[in-house]
Amino acid sequence: MKKYSEFFIFIFSSILAQVLFANFINTFIAYYPFGTITSYIWWTWSVIAICILFSVFVIFKYFQIKDIGISRILDSSSKGEGSTKNFMNSAKQKVDFMGIGASKWTKEDLLLRETICRIASTQTGMIRFLLLEPNSEEAECLSRGQTNGDDLKIVGDTINKSLSKLYGIIESAGLLNNSRVEVRLYRQMPVYRLAIIDNKVAYLSFYKIGRSGENNKQIVIHPGKKQRENDDSIYYGLTEYFESVWNAKTTKRVKYSQIQQMKDTEH
Repeated sequence: MKKYSEFFIFIFSSILAQVLFANFINTFIAYYPFGTITSYIWWTWSVIAICILFSVFVIFKYFQIKDIGISRILDSSSKGEGSTKNFMNSAKQKVDFMGIGASKWTKEDLLLRETICRIASTQTGMIRFLLLEPNSEEAECLSRGQTNGDDLKIVGDTINKSLSKLYGIIESAGLLNNSRVEVRLYRQMPVYRLAIIDNKVAYLSFYKIGRSGENNKQIVIHPGKKQRENDDSIYYGLTEYFESVWNAKTTKRVKYSQIQQMKDTEH
């Protein structure tokens, strides 16, 4: 229902713009007459023809964007549909998340524990976190951008704290050795924040060095209705991107012993 209402709002807005344009032209003609009724009729039909062509163009572009899977753009990654809280509430069977430290996830510790337990209890459930290696050059580069070079460990420290909290949540759920819940660390400059929920929808936003991602716009992308090999949706490209980084040689699994060592160092 929401999908259709957005379409009609979009069409209504374009028609309204055309009506205003037509009124402007007619007002122009009224104040600057062209001498004959024939010329007035000709101008009127010209405006109608332009409006029709514009409508066809707008509708064509709208469906062209839909064809590649983009359904809408959200204004925020911290509230509403694009929030981590919504991801956790809506996920039923699978979550694939790629980001920097998952601090928005671990902030909602009780809800995250509930989500992990719910997903792990299903037959095909799986939740995977793909986070930035805290001791990498990329984490140092992000720290440099955030602090103008004053603190090169701030991002790494934030990731380590989030990892420690994440494993504490997994441990409290009794799922430390459960293959349905896994965390891996990648070593490359973060470009996308990507959440794929239940193999049905992907939320994509872009990182900017030195800027908080709280108000980053998010693109909502769905797979198409065709068979995957014939589908033009970029959703499948995003899932393949996640898998390629997840299985990359430079990506490593996080061992619980590492987290425990990290906790002991903190104390």
